[in-house]
Amino acid sequence: NKHVILTGGEPLLQVDENLVKCLKEKKFLVAVETNGSIESKIKFDWTCVSPKDPKRWLLKKGDELKIVYPQKLFNLDKLIYLDFKYFFLQPKYNNLQKLNINKTIDYCKLNRPWFPSFQLHKTMGVM
Repeated sequence: NKHVILTGGEPLLQVDENLVKCLKEKKFLVAVETNGSIESKIKFDWTCVSPKDPKRWLLKKGDELKIVYPQKLFNLDKLIYLDFKYFFLQPKYNNLQKLNINKTIDYCKLNRPWFPSFQLHKTMGVM
């Protein structure tokens, strides 16, 4: 199967039903990775929501939810009741990167359904 992932910036500013329909007609599986600030009724094959600001977060359902960890903007205990299949925590990449990776893994071990997710290019220093 052929796959396409619509991402970068906020893809829902440009993506419309016609684009997704054309891709599906060409036998592509169509995924989107969005920050969730735009509500969408488009039928994607996979939807990943990675919100940055709870005040601007509108799209609160999909296949996977990705949250940067640690941070204080989102209540992780409440998020697990939203309509997502998978819940991922990504370590915050800053000067405390190694500590944040360990905190993320430890939190996920104790708090299902959260599972660690890594941006390998950042872990490897390729940006």
